[in-house]
Amino acid sequence: MLYEKKMDGDSKTPAGSVVSNTADIGIEVDSRDKTDVMFRSAPGPVVYSGEPLAIPGEESLNIMNARYEDIEFSWYKDGVNGEKRIQEAPKDVRTYYLKADISETEERQASSVVNGPFTITPKTITPYIEGNISKTYDGSDSIEGGNSTLSIRLDGAIESDKVSADGKIRYADSEIGTNKSIIAEDIEIIGEDKDNYILSSTTATADIGTIGKKEYPFNIPPERDETAEKVDTTAYIWYNVIIKYRRWYHG
Repeated sequence: MLYEKKMDGDSKTPAGSVVSNTADIGIEVDSRDKTDVMFRSAPGPVVYSGEPLAIPGEESLNIMNARYEDIEFSWYKDGVNGEKRIQEAPKDVRTYYLKADISETEERQASSVVNGPFTITPKTITPYIEGNISKTYDGSDSIEGGNSTLSIRLDGAIESDKVSADGKIRYADSEIGTNKSIIAEDIEIIGEDKDNYILSSTTATADIGTIGKKEYPFNIPPERDETAEKVDTTAYIWYNVIIKYRRWYHG
């Protein structure tokens, strides 16, 4: 049988045998209370209201070996990492996550949990036309040159938000008349808070327009007859134009 010499040189061990040495292994056990925190339900989407999301109350959590006051809540946008943490409770349209942390102490272990996503969806608002307009007939549906107080307004927008509407406004047709239909089209939301809203429609109408008849004086004869005893002024409508003329005659 082959033998190999042990490292201490005092004895021999058969070749191929395993030499083992007994050693003390120390295992440190954390005897502090183990903590845990869990959200009882997942959040559902909410429509933008201009108000920040609220931190869930104590009744919404399962907490073990800690108090509700021991929990530190942190909001994150789009994902949970240090770069995406936000300092204030979110209110704008986006996806958010809420992290709950229980810090460690001499008596307890640390614990954390993430709840989400919390989704804020855009609020639907409706455009409408406010004001009125009048103009003299010019053969077009344009509002240019008219006496106008027209504007496109947004019904449902939060008053403190910085949003307004932009679009093209015109008459529905070019004919004379009152209570004529005014059309706003290609409407869009503009302003700092525009991403918190969507439009129910990109068009709006209102019967608030007037197109008056155009007066066109036409004198016959072109020169006044100083000897005339009477002057007769006559007017008639030709299409959408008022034609006026005068005539001087004797007797």
